[in-house]
Amino acid sequence: MDNRGVGAFGALDPDAEPFAISVPIALRAELDTASRTLRVEVDIPNGDRALVSGMYARASFDVKRQDAPIFVPATSVVIDAAGTRVAVVKDGSVRWQKVEVTADLGDRLALATGLSEGETVALTPSARLREGQRVTARAVP
Repeated sequence: MDNRGVGAFGALDPDAEPFAISVPIALRAELDTASRTLRVEVDIPNGDRALVSGMYARASFDVKRQDAPIFVPATSVVIDAAGTRVAVVKDGSVRWQKVEVTADLGDRLALATGLSEGETVALTPSARLREGQRVTARAVP
C-alpha cells in the first residue's frame, strides 16, 4: 500500500457508542482504477482501549482536492545532476524545465509541477540537447 497519506487527520464515529473522536491517524490507501474504489487501511491510536475488536465505525476523511496532474511519456523525463526535468520545445528551440513527478505508471509519469497542459516535450531527449538549441518538433502518432 501507498504511505503518502501518513499523518492525515480523520474523524471516527463508532456506531456502538455515542461519541466521536478526531485524532491524527496513519492512513495508507490503494486505488483500484478498474473498479474505481479506494481500499484504505487506518491505524488509530487506542491507548485508553475505547475501541474494541469487532466494533463498526463510520469514518470521514478531510481530503484536499489536488489539481489534475499532467501525464508525459516516462522516456521524456530526465533525472540527472541538474534535477528532474523535461525538454520543452517552443518556437523551435529547447528549454529545460524542472518538474515534480508524483506518480510512476510505468510507461508514463504524472507531473504535479513544472509543465502546463498543451506544452510540447521531447519524447526521448538526448544528454547532448542544450538549452536554446534549435530543433524541429513533429507530432507522434
